[in-house]
Amino acid sequence: MRLVGYAILTGTVVLTALYFLSRWAARTPLAAEGFALDRTTPQGALRVYQDAVARRDLDGMVAVKDFEYEARQMLRGKGQGIEGDPEVSASTAATLEAAFRAEWQNRPWPDLSGVVARYSEALPLDSTTVQVVELLQFPSGATERAAVKVVRRGSEWRVVHAP
Repeated sequence: MRLVGYAILTGTVVLTALYFLSRWAARTPLAAEGFALDRTTPQGALRVYQDAVARRDLDGMVAVKDFEYEARQMLRGKGQGIEGDPEVSASTAATLEAAFRAEWQNRPWPDLSGVVARYSEALPLDSTTVQVVELLQFPSGATERAAVKVVRRGSEWRVVHAP
């Protein structure tokens, strides 16, 4: 019974955190593209990723992602304590990268001509992870807003698509 109570409390805490992050993302002021097209800032890493998508450069997209982080997060979610095993983590990262490549090779590329991107300040989630709101404004007037995690690895920032 104690475990069930802990699971409910943990779920409530996670849902509350997600709620506040989504509220933050909806209200966060966004800056114009004044960030360098490099990986020295979280916003710059997002620009590098978006630039690779615009150029249809799958290798460039892969180079700015952090599949190892995504693998550890996924394995941590399994709750078996295997995320610390370097062999399992490396194998999972390789599988995630292969799946990412396969997905992009089999889908139409988005047309990012004339798209203007704006980015929020980075919201720290922990010592190496931040969340940045990215707003894409399309020439048609449509907008797409997403809160994206970016992690620091050494002196570089990398984009992650993991919870």
